[in-house]
Amino acid sequence: MKLALFALCALGGMTCFGQQIDLSSLDKLAEKSTESSAITLDPDKLALAGSLLDDRQTKDLITGLKGISVRSFEFAEKGMYSKSDLDGVRKQLTGAGWSKVIAVKEKDEDVEIWFYKSASAGGLTVIAAESKEVTVVNISGPPDLSALGKLANLSGLSALPGLLGGSGKSPASTPKSGNPKPGNQKDEE
Repeated sequence: MKLALFALCALGGMTCFGQQIDLSSLDKLAEKSTESSAITLDPDKLALAGSLLDDRQTKDLITGLKGISVRSFEFAEKGMYSKSDLDGVRKQLTGAGWSKVIAVKEKDEDVEIWFYKSASAGGLTVIAAESKEVTVVNISGPPDLSALGKLANLSGLSALPGLLGGSGKSPASTPKSGNPKPGNQKDEE
C-alpha cells in the first residue's frame, strides 16, 4: 500500500469535486478476511465530525467533503480474494467522466488511481491490491488533495489501514525515528 500513499502525495495541489461510488460489493470479502475496515461517511456524518473539531481549516475540509468510503481487507493466505472481486468497483469507474490516471504494478502489488471529471463535478478513487490485502478508497467533494494529509492526523484515522496512507498501527506501536524495527531499514544512497 506504499504506492497508494506515494500516488496521493504526488497529486499535490489538485482539486476534486464530488463523485461518490458504491463500495458495498466488496463487503462480502469481510467474511474471508482476518482483518477488515469499512468506512462510509456521507455529508451528514462528515458535518457531525467537522462540528467536533477546533481547527478551522480541518473543519472546513471535512465539512466540504461529500463522502469518504473505504474498504480494506487483510487475508491469512494468498488467493482468498480474486481480481474479479473488484469488478463491481471497476465497472463504476469505466462510466462517463472517469479516467485512470495512474496504474502501477510492482511484484504482487497493483495500484490504480482514477479521477472523475465533468463540467461541474469530480472525484478520486484509489484501488490498492496485494496478494493478501486489498484497499479501496473513494473521496468525493471539493477537497484540496494536498490538504487531505491533515485528515490522517485526526485521532484514530492514521491507525486505519489504507486510509490516506494509514499503517493500521496505533501511534504508540509505530517505531520512533531513531529505533526502526528490524527489516524496515532502507539503504541510504
